[in-house]
Amino acid sequence: MNRTATYGVAKDGRAVYSNAWLRHSFYLDASQQRTCTMYRSRYVLGVAAGALVWVFTKSFVALVAVPVALILLMSYLFYYHFLTSLEVAPDDDAALPVRRRMSLVQGIVYGLGGIACCCLMVVNARAQDFTGTTLTVNYVAAAAVAIFGVWQMLRGIVERG
Repeated sequence: MNRTATYGVAKDGRAVYSNAWLRHSFYLDASQQRTCTMYRSRYVLGVAAGALVWVFTKSFVALVAVPVALILLMSYLFYYHFLTSLEVAPDDDAALPVRRRMSLVQGIVYGLGGIACCCLMVVNARAQDFTGTTLTVNYVAAAAVAIFGVWQMLRGIVERG
């Protein structure tokens, strides 16, 4: 399993996961890499679970409670069960990948894409005649997408990698 963008390689050839929050590195085998990737995707899984719950129940309480509970549970399992079961690697033993910088073109494309998506969300809400809470949630989501787009555009301008 090749995860060069996520995992480093130790001098002895074993895969290493470096956790910046804990400031430790851990040795991983192939199955542990898959498990680690699943736990590191906990935010995406939480949002997806929240979207599914919303589709089936239309409950705002469940829309917030399910993702928060899932993310907290997976974070607990990741930090207190999974990482504690791994062998700690010396931090200087691994050749960890360097974070890629975003180019100016990538920043502009991501930024314009986010702003365009925001505009389409607003146009869709008006075309569908959303009202009340659904309209508010749509506008909040559109604003979040626009902020993400502007953030990516600024990141591309600043990094120019």
